[in-house]
Amino acid sequence: MTLKRRWIHAVAAGLVLAGSGMAAATAAPAALGVGPVPGGFRPMSATFVSASDGWVLGTAPCAHKPCTSVVRTTDGGIQWVGIPAPRYALAAFPGNRGLDRIRFASTRDGFAFGSQLWVTHNGGNSWHHVSQVPGYVVDLETSAGVVY
Repeated sequence: MTLKRRWIHAVAAGLVLAGSGMAAATAAPAALGVGPVPGGFRPMSATFVSASDGWVLGTAPCAHKPCTSVVRTTDGGIQWVGIPAPRYALAAFPGNRGLDRIRFASTRDGFAFGSQLWVTHNGGNSWHHVSQVPGYVVDLETSAGVVY
């Protein structure tokens, strides 16, 4: 399958997943905090570092706010699992207080951003707030191990 076709398949699978809330991982990857995709998951931002590895930042109904959620695929979108998310709310609209985008530079190094910057260096198993970056992060991109 070509890279473009796999990407389209992954995006389509993610949209179906988000619309139905019906996806289960049959075999969870060896990672901390991996679980099922939260019911009612609604995507906001997606990032892929390869045809196989991708993450989606979104929200799902929950009992204790913030209800920020992150789901991950390691097989091009065939299966998705819920992983830990930054403990900060999503922005209602881009430019508002909260997170509104996610980007990964590698399978380990990722960034969730908006009115705050959060970083992970273990594929999303844990997230840390970067307080040294004040203000709103409008955009962030990665290429060849560098973050812009």
